[in-house]
Formats: sequence, structure tokens, C-alpha cells
Amino acid sequence: MNPKKVKPVIRDMANTKDVHRGSSRLVYRVHPTKTAIDYPRLAEELKAVGPNHQFVLDTSFFARHEIDECLWEALVQKTVFITRHVWDELQPWLTNPFKNQRMAERIRRAATSPDLSVVLDHRLTWEADCYAGRSYYTSLLSVRKQRSRYLVEEYRARYGREPTPEELNQLFQMSGGARDFQLLKKGLADFGKTNYFADEDLLATAATIGLRTGRPVTILTRDGDLLDQFQKLTSLLTIHYQALLFAEAYALAPDEFRTSRMPVSAALASYFDCGESFLVKKPVNDPDDFVGWLLPFKYQRLSMTCALLGGHPPDMTLSFFTYAAEKDMVRLIRTKGATGGRSTDRLGPKNCHVTGFPEGIEDPRCWVIVAADKTEPFGGTALAVPRLDLRHVIEHREVLRRMPSMSADRPGE
Repeated sequence: MNPKKVKPVIRDMANTKDVHRGSSRLVYRVHPTKTAIDYPRLAEELKAVGPNHQFVLDTSFFARHEIDECLWEALVQKTVFITRHVWDELQPWLTNPFKNQRMAERIRRAATSPDLSVVLDHRLTWEADCYAGRSYYTSLLSVRKQRSRYLVEEYRARYGREPTPEELNQLFQMSGGARDFQLLKKGLADFGKTNYFADEDLLATAATIGLRTGRPVTILTRDGDLLDQFQKLTSLLTIHYQALLFAEAYALAPDEFRTSRMPVSAALASYFDCGESFLVKKPVNDPDDFVGWLLPFKYQRLSMTCALLGGHPPDMTLSFFTYAAEKDMVRLIRTKGATGGRSTDRLGPKNCHVTGFPEGIEDPRCWVIVAADKTEPFGGTALAVPRLDLRHVIEHREVLRRMPSMSADRPGE
């Protein structure tokens, strides 16, 4: 079929050119177009993935129309995971399943009887550090849509009135790219709802259970915002994992690294206590070689996929992409949880950042920052988010790396 319009995040990833050379790990496999699909074909695709595959279902996946029984059967041959927020949102359907009754019955049974095919989040026992790390990324992702409230508050303070719908649209368009507009609108419209963090929690949970179990995971959704937030989450995991690894290498043999004082500038002082922070030279001649030097020689790759269904049969489409994660990244989730927001516990109270620095550092790709972070609290939690993490979640300045020679022909492959 001819390529159809896809979500901005997929279009950006499909069209990206590698700015830097380097490792082929921690990259994306992109399916750059929407593909026409029906439920029997999708069922066959899901059956073809490995037996240990886990599927995390978004509330939107449970369509109001009847879904072919073959798809449900394909899913329960693997593992279906239902997060806490999705469980809550499904209650009206579970109480009165106007469609897809057999699957509703199976999910209801899982609430009272062990079922290896349907796993309910609220029936699991989570380790404290793992759950706190999951909560950290849930909260961090939510900052993107919570920005809408602050933008409106700034508008009120400046003009003394509420923006009109047209002014609101213009405000959101000026405050982000194509990827941000719908998310900002959704964030403002949904603020105060009990399920406000449902999307972000689903994504952070899917990543955590994949890393925790070492088993591939695929998110199935009809909500395009999840696809965009999935890319943002995995890009954050990539740079934070690199920070964790570098901090371990530096802490093991600090005398083997060249260090330099942190420059003092207004931009840097917004993110760090410059007097208590310093720079560490990357131990490579070419910054493109840094990730290859840093990543462990032995690793277990596992796929994380977000698959987006659009429309309804006979005009249903599928778009998706896959992130090549590594099981060792679960240590990052645990560390974020145990430290309350840092990517490392090897540097005392200091944090580590490997990329995406504020202006003021000459040749920034040659340095790593060991930082006394300035942080912001997450309301109602013991977590403290480094201001640089806040900048990274809001801006889209990361280099999207994909593997052109690899194609993802089916979701989760």
C-alpha cells in the first residue's frame, strides 16, 4: 500500500540521519509507514513472536466494537499485563461487557484466580526500589503534558484573563513542536482526573516489567500519545543508563580520568551547584567511540515495542517501532528509585550526566558532568527530579538513532 500519514515521532525517526557514528546498540528499529491490517492478520503476527513475549494493553485497545476472537486467543497464548490504572478504567466494561465478553470474563477471573496468561498489576508485589523507579519515570513523563497548566497560568498572569480557544491553540503551537501540541491539549483537558497519569504509568510499567523479567514487551494501544511518550521514555533510559555505567567506571578508578573544574555561567548555574560539580574527560579520542567504550561487553538484548492501531476494520492500520533495550538497564530503574532520582549511587550525593548539557561547556561531547544537581520536587512523593532531566523530557534535542539495516516486520519482533 502507499505510505499514509504517520505520527510526527515516527516521521522524525524514519527521516533522521545519523549525526554521529557509534555503537549499534540501544537503537530503534522503525516501521516508517502505516500498514493496512485486520484482526486475523494481526493475530498471526502476534502468534509469531517468541513464547515469552509480554503484551501490555492500553484501555484504548479494548475497542467498543467486537474484536475477532482469534486476536484474544493469540494474546493469551503469551502474557497479557493489565496496569492498575487500566484496570480501574476497564471497570465499567468488566461490569457490563457490551462487547468482547469472553475476554472480559477471563480478565475478571484473573482478579481472583491465578492465571499465567493474564497478569494484573495490582495483584503483584513490587520491590520498593523498582516501584519507586517506575514512579520516577511516570512522574517525569507527565511533566510534558503538565506544562499546559503552567503555560495557561503564565498567560493569565500576563493578560489578566483566560485565553480563547484560538489563543490557547496558538500558545501550545508556539511552546513545542508537532509532537507536543496534542499532548499539551490533552494535559489541560484531563487535569484533575483520577486517571491523569494512566498513560505515563503504563509506559513506565511496561519498560520496568520488561527489564525486570528480561522478557520482550509490546504495548498495544489506539492512542497516538503513547507512541510519542514511548520514544521519549526510551531516550531518557538510554542517556540515564549511560550515566549509570560511566559513574561506576569513574568511581572504580577516579585517578585514571582527567577532570576539570565546572565552568561558571548563568545557564549552568540554573542546573547545577557549579562549585560542587566538575567535568570528567571521556576516555576516547573520538566522542563517537564513547558509547562503544562504555557499554558492557556481555549483554542481553530485549525488545520494547509500542504498536498503534488506527481506525476500524476494514480500514484498520498499524504503526509501530521497537527499541533495542538491554536487561542490565533494570539497574537504572532500581537506582533511580533507591536514590530518589539520581542515575547513580556511586558518587555520594552527586549525580552523573553524559549528554544534553546547558550552554557554557566547551566541546561538550568530550565531557561527562559529575554534578551536584539542582532539583525540583515531585508533588506528593519523596522523589527529586534533576532540573536537567526536566529539560530533557520537555525538549526534543536528543539524537534519534535507528538501525537502517534492520526492519521490524511485526510488532515486537
